[in-house]
Amino acid sequence: MADGDEAIEGGPGVRARIDGMDRLEREIDHQVALLDAIDTKAEHVTRLVILLVGVILTAISIGIRMTGGPPAASVPVRIAFAAGMAGLVATMVTAIVTYLSSRMRLGLHPSTADTFESVDMPMDQYAMLVINAYASVIEDNKAVLDTNSFRFRITLVCLVVAVSYVATAILFYVVPPSRPWGYGGVLLTTVFVVGTGWYVLTGRYLTIQE
Repeated sequence: MADGDEAIEGGPGVRARIDGMDRLEREIDHQVALLDAIDTKAEHVTRLVILLVGVILTAISIGIRMTGGPPAASVPVRIAFAAGMAGLVATMVTAIVTYLSSRMRLGLHPSTADTFESVDMPMDQYAMLVINAYASVIEDNKAVLDTNSFRFRITLVCLVVAVSYVATAILFYVVPPSRPWGYGGVLLTTVFVVGTGWYVLTGRYLTIQE
């Protein structure tokens, strides 16, 4: 019975290559799942930014109606608010770019499939051809994953920048500090976001370095 199975399968070498084909195919499926997860997170961030912008504009509109004009704000508050809104816009742009650039190879190239149809080849040669094609697909997809992962990290950094500066502007508007302390608070926020951005973009948080 074992000899019959070996004849059908083409021997241990062919079975090993078929197993390699299955493993590579599962790796491609895993890559697609990872990219889908990044896309989902980028979509959620975009919705969050739209919600935050809506809430901020609504609050400003209510303040203008209650006071009869634009609310008076110190220079540090204006600087922090402007930086925060710029961060929100940058967050939305990078999230959209991340989402739109998600293009991966999901399987064999059509030319490879045409080769299978036009050439009668032994199982051993077929398995090797598929393995080489899958390996090329995985390498291409890895480049897409690395790029989109970095773009999403930029998106998160922009979100941290936006939230930090907007929170600083709101705090200084509600509890106005003296001018030196106001500028110092904006500078402290800048140090925080720069440090956080460096930590995230350089991958210092990774347990296993690439």
